[in-house]
Amino acid sequence: MTRDTQRHPRRFPVFRRFAGAAVALCLSLPAPPAGAQQGGFSPEAIARVKAAVAAREQGRFEEAAAGFEAVLRQAPQLAELHLNLGLVRHEQGRLQQAVESFAKALEIKPDLERVRGLLGFDLLQLGRVREAAGQLEKAYAEESGNEEIAAWLGLAYLRAGEPGKAIPLFHAVLEAKPADADLLYYLGQAHTGVALGFQAELLRLAPDSARAHLAVAEDHRLNGREKEALAEYAIALERDPNLREAREAQAEIYRGQGNHEAAAEAYEAALRLTPQSSALHYGYGDSLLHLGQAPQAIPHLRRALAGEPPVAGAHALLGKALLDVGELAAAERNLRQALALEPDAQAQMRVHYHLARLYRKRADSQAAAAHLAAFRALQEKVLAADRK
Repeated sequence: MTRDTQRHPRRFPVFRRFAGAAVALCLSLPAPPAGAQQGGFSPEAIARVKAAVAAREQGRFEEAAAGFEAVLRQAPQLAELHLNLGLVRHEQGRLQQAVESFAKALEIKPDLERVRGLLGFDLLQLGRVREAAGQLEKAYAEESGNEEIAAWLGLAYLRAGEPGKAIPLFHAVLEAKPADADLLYYLGQAHTGVALGFQAELLRLAPDSARAHLAVAEDHRLNGREKEALAEYAIALERDPNLREAREAQAEIYRGQGNHEAAAEAYEAALRLTPQSSALHYGYGDSLLHLGQAPQAIPHLRRALAGEPPVAGAHALLGKALLDVGELAAAERNLRQALALEPDAQAQMRVHYHLARLYRKRADSQAAAAHLAAFRALQEKVLAADRK
């Protein structure tokens, strides 16, 4: 007898767990009273069931299915037989037949344990998400601590367009499996779905409000359409000049584009709304440095370091600004702090370059040469990584 290797390709832990319980049910079937023949379950039939279970466990699925079907012709009202036939059909990837068998098992014996989870699982694979959710809800009510059922019910809700219902289920499972990549992905999808739903409601109820234009702008920005994003941020600010998120986003986009004059103007306006923001002080200081305004940049970079949370990258910018205005001792302290804090090769490369400038100003040719050599070595490393 050859082994049937046509297994369904997606064998999840939830299915294996349920399957083991279902097989145990079948193996524990009681024998009928002695001599019972008409309508009874004979010893020969029990032996055939056990052989079918063994065939299933050994991967001989066609043989197993034939055995269960033969006994079902004698005892069509035995729910456990329909259940085990459904297990075989699932293993073969014949999900429609599996669903029919599981449903029949429940029709005969509604209190048959764990079958609803199996049925919901396969309905979900068939894309019948509403039916799957209904069965998995009942299964989860029976086994509220079952992580596998919770995960599949969450996925059913997500695919049925009800992400809000999916979120608490995914969170509950993640407590036990915090590094599960699939769960993290689906939870992210669920949160995105909820956010999009609220945005759609916002656009329906207040399509010309500041927040509506802000939402449209953020969508443009997320998809790389910065020109369109800036236009929508401008409209949002016309509706509400104190819309902090729009001011900050404008400043970040302009700085990223290298338009430091516009960025500095936007940062100044944003800081009037959020004067304690370390990130805004850092961005403003950076743009002022690019505009050649080191004296004006220095207080903002110091605020970036003093605020909560401090911006670690500000040490390098502050060191450069102090170097530009001739405060060499303070510049050296900040550049060395930057060198100790910055793990990034490109950032370290820039710090070594400024330290080389500093030591040249001090006429320390040996130290300047050492930092210039470190700069060049890191530059080659960065270029080599870019070539890859």
